[in-house]
Parts: sequence; C-alpha cells; structure tokens
Amino acid sequence: MICAIDFGSCWIRALYRNPAAPQRLTLFSEPAEYVLLRNSEPHRSLLLSRQIPFAICDDALLVTGHAMDRAEWLSRLPRTPLFPDGNVPDSDPPARQLLNVIVESILPPGDGMNDLCVLIVPGRRDQSETASRNEEFLNRLLQMRGYRTCMIKAAEATLLAGGIRSAFTGFSVVIGAETTSICLGRQGISLAAETLTIGANWIDAELARHFQLQRWDDEGQSYLDLHSVRQWKLGEQTPHQHLADNGSRMLRRLYAVVLEQVARTMSRMLTQVHSSVASSATRFPVLLAGGGTLVADFPALLSQRLDDHGMSDRIQSVQHIDDPCTAVVRGGLILAELEHACSNARDAA
Repeated sequence: MICAIDFGSCWIRALYRNPAAPQRLTLFSEPAEYVLLRNSEPHRSLLLSRQIPFAICDDALLVTGHAMDRAEWLSRLPRTPLFPDGNVPDSDPPARQLLNVIVESILPPGDGMNDLCVLIVPGRRDQSETASRNEEFLNRLLQMRGYRTCMIKAAEATLLAGGIRSAFTGFSVVIGAETTSICLGRQGISLAAETLTIGANWIDAELARHFQLQRWDDEGQSYLDLHSVRQWKLGEQTPHQHLADNGSRMLRRLYAVVLEQVARTMSRMLTQVHSSVASSATRFPVLLAGGGTLVADFPALLSQRLDDHGMSDRIQSVQHIDDPCTAVVRGGLILAELEHACSNARDAA
C-alpha cells in the first residue's frame, strides 16, 4: 500500500490508490477537532436517539469527525483542536488517543516492508524539541499501522502536486490553520523552504476578538468563537451583524499582515539561493494552496505585496492550483509513488 496523510491543524486527510481499482484514488478527510459534552443521562440518550457516535471520557462525552455538526449545539464549549498551536498535545490524553483512532479509521493496515506512507507534520519543522516530539509521535502511529514513513513539508508537496506546467519550478505558498509554509523549487528540488508561525487561525482569532464573538461555559468562562468566524468566511453563516457590515474590511487588513511576512520571506529566499538562480531572468510562478488562501482576491492581495517588495519582474503569475485544499496530501502521494518506484529499482539492481 502506498499512501499519504496530511496532519493539518484543521483537517486530517489521507489519500491512497483504491486496492480494488488502482486507477482510482480514495480520499478521507476528518476534522482535526472534537466537541466535549456533559456526561449526563439526557445527553447520552439524545446522542443515542440521533445515532451520533460518541466516546465516554471521565466526566465528559466526546464527539468527533463530521458528527460534530449535529452535536455541537449541545455544548457551551467551542471545538477543541487536536493540534493546539499546530502541535501534538502533551497534556490531552483524549486528543492523543483520538489521533490514533483517526489513523486507524482512514488508513488501511500495511502488511509488509513495501508499504510506504508519506506524512506531512503540523507546526514548524525547525529541529526543536517540540517539532521532534510531533514527528516522533505521528511517525509511531503510522509505524504501528504497518507502514514505513518519510516526511515532506507542505509547500514542497504543493509544488509536486501543481508544478507540472512549470517543470516543478517556482514558489509555492500554503496557508494552513496555524502555519504558513513557503518553498522555492527548481525542477522539483527544493532550494529554500521556510515555515512561518502564523496562519488562518490567527486571523480568525483577531476577527472574533474584534467583533466580540464569544461562547461561555457553565462557569461563565469565555472562549473565542472561531468556528462561527470560519462559517462566515465560507459564506455559510453571519453570526454578528457588525461582522457582516465591517468584517470584509477587517479581514483584508489582517491578511495584509500575514502577506507582508510571506512577501518578505519570498524576497529573502530569492536573494539567498544559488547565484545562478537569483541573477537569472527567470520569472517564477507562485502556486497557492491551503484553506487560508481561499478568501476573495487573495492572488491579487499577494501580488500587490510582492510588487511592494520589488518582485514584480521576477513573478510570472500568482494563482491557486487545482483543488487547493487537497494539494498537500496529493503532493505527498506523488512523493510516495516516486519513492516506491526508486525503491523497486534499487531492489531490482
């Protein structure tokens, strides 16, 4: 089995070829969050009557996956992330157990050394202790499932998924929930890559704070209502009239902060890579992916920031790749199949 799994801070996605029909791909997407409900008889009875799956954890009921949409109204608490700040939680045993349950539910078991899974790890890949713990824990989950593993960064995977028209040369930018991943590649080889610790969740939190979108638990403690902001951004719900009237203006200002960091990083990358690349007349395409890039006019907003940094003569185009939300996991599967083919060639030799 050859597969890829993208452990995103908002969604966990797995992709592999259908064993019964290898020409077709199977994709699973699970929210990287869960909802906690009070462990009471009325709550249990209601969940059972509506056939909503749940788990019992100490004095709470836990609902995850797509069932959260049907159960969230029963809770005063906001959704709890499986990867707070983009990291595997050290002090949240239910979240760690849920990650194992999700992996077992979306990935078929491996059955030999030829089973390979490429994974994309959330958070920064900066050799820090936290990053090492993230990688170790998620690697272990996949190895327990019977796979050998290798890793790739989100922006590098996006370049593989969408760079065929440019011979896999150019920039790729992936704005996720907690981080922004940027890569400059040439003919499929990463020349420079960086992960910024800012993403769509920072924007959502600032919007919720500015427009006072909150939820309160039974003890009166308040929490920012990020889920309602996300629904508003997708056009699914308007939780606050002031947000409906003034949210778009505030949203553009917040994105300007993020894109200023993105443009500055891209400019620095171009000056730091090999002189033959930096001094050439090549214009680079910029490939966009990730849920954080799906707001209106995003390519134009980034283009303006790149122009402000004097990069307009080095950029060919700024555009989303096809299906930007699944770009990362698709790039991971491409790498898995390339690695598998190379392994088979070495074995044959």
